[in-house]
Amino acid sequence: MGSQQWVYGKVSMQEVRRYRFLRINDVRNVSLKAFVNKCIECGNIEAVYRIGMLKFCTNKNPHVGLELIDKASKGGHGAAKYAFGIVLICLGSEYSREGVKTIGEMKVTQK
Repeated sequence: MGSQQWVYGKVSMQEVRRYRFLRINDVRNVSLKAFVNKCIECGNIEAVYRIGMLKFCTNKNPHVGLELIDKASKGGHGAAKYAFGIVLICLGSEYSREGVKTIGEMKVTQK
């Protein structure tokens, strides 16, 4: 069982089309939902990030979505860290300072 958990935790979400995530609650996507939930349980930060963005951006459950984005950010997901920082900036007041700090901590990469 341990090796299966490792696989679910590391499997790439690259091949899962983004539009399928938008319809993840559709009854025709039961197997996709089960797969993604298993990946989340096993710590797959890409799955955590995608479901977090889905919940946050579609207003299905924005608080849970933001928590998932934060979790993916803390797990080292670069896009999640950026998204979380931007959301904090948009929230204003003390959150804004934290958002600027979060984005400022990101490594600058050169091409």
